[in-house]
Amino acid sequence: MTCWSAPGKFFSGDVNPRASVLLLTMGDHTALQAAETIAKFGACLEFMGPDRNLSPDVMGMNLTLNMCERQLASSNGDEVNHDMLVNGAPQTIRSNPDGAFQLLRIGDAVSARNIHATTFDGLRFVRVL
Repeated sequence: MTCWSAPGKFFSGDVNPRASVLLLTMGDHTALQAAETIAKFGACLEFMGPDRNLSPDVMGMNLTLNMCERQLASSNGDEVNHDMLVNGAPQTIRSNPDGAFQLLRIGDAVSARNIHATTFDGLRFVRVL
C-alpha cells in the first residue's frame, strides 16, 4: 500500500498496524503522515529509503537509530513524568533498569510546536541534570 492510502486503510480497520511496520519512503511528506498514523496505533516503526534521510524536503531528519530501538535501550522507555517536568524536578522513571540513557523527546517529536516552546522544554529537562 502507498503512503497516500495507508492512513485511510488504518482508520477504516482494513489494516491493523499493531506489530512491526516497515515504511518504505522516497523522501516526501506523505511518509511523515503515514509514520505518524502508524505510530499512533502503537506499531514498532522502521523506515527504509534511498538514503539515510527521512523527508529531506520537509526537515531533513537523519536516521541513525530507529525510535523503537531507542525506546528499548533507554532507561525510561520514552516515558516522561509531566508533573516533574513542569515543577523542575529530575525525571525519575526507570521502567528499564538496564537502560543506558533517558530518552526525552521535545518539540515536534511530540506535537507541532514552535522553536521557543521546544527550547523551553529542552531547558526544563537539562536544568535538573
